[in-house]
Amino acid sequence: MRRKHDFITGSIYHVYNRGVRKSKIYNSPSDYKRWEELVFWSSKHNYPYSLYLSQIMQYREKNHRIEAFNNRIETEYKYQTPLINILAYVEMPNHFHLVIEQNVDMGIMTYMKKLQTAYAMYLNLKYDFSGSAFEGIYKSVPVISDAQLIQLIKYVLHNPIEAGLVSPRGILTYQWSSIKNYLDKTNLRGISKDRLPEELFNSIKLVQFLQNSDQDFGQLGELAIDNI
Repeated sequence: MRRKHDFITGSIYHVYNRGVRKSKIYNSPSDYKRWEELVFWSSKHNYPYSLYLSQIMQYREKNHRIEAFNNRIETEYKYQTPLINILAYVEMPNHFHLVIEQNVDMGIMTYMKKLQTAYAMYLNLKYDFSGSAFEGIYKSVPVISDAQLIQLIKYVLHNPIEAGLVSPRGILTYQWSSIKNYLDKTNLRGISKDRLPEELFNSIKLVQFLQNSDQDFGQLGELAIDNI
């Protein structure tokens, strides 16, 4: 479903997209890692991440101190309020899911444009590709209740199991989702805890939380995307 709604500040949305012609958008661990770095950077900073990394590398090659540069980035280019809050995410070989809350007017539109453009440029440079990495504009569906939000998070985190990438017992080992952020209190990064159930932040309860879903997401309606 393509977006047919305006984004409302304070509301939560399921945002997703896949590679053009259903092709892979993550070809190596470094691709997944770069995407996740962009997921968090793009919400907080109005500065190109690729340029930031390039300048950091130059500073290190010249044995210059990078503290002053980082301080300038944080004081001059960090949004006073992040564009969005990240509640859950997962990366699959040919698509991604985000559960995000808009913090400021135009926040999601600005964020997604920055995120997808930056990642497409990264792929094009790394693999000598050209054109868009994604199948058109991202899709989004609003979340209308807390109960729906909980089921949506289960659905998103279940993706690696549904695709056969990990077993139900091995879901906590899947690297490319917000599970690792939930379980490592020092690694929350941009995850917003306020709207999330406590079960997500305890490994035993998280497994129960996921396994008790019965893999029945029919009540999600358009929030659940089949055959992406």
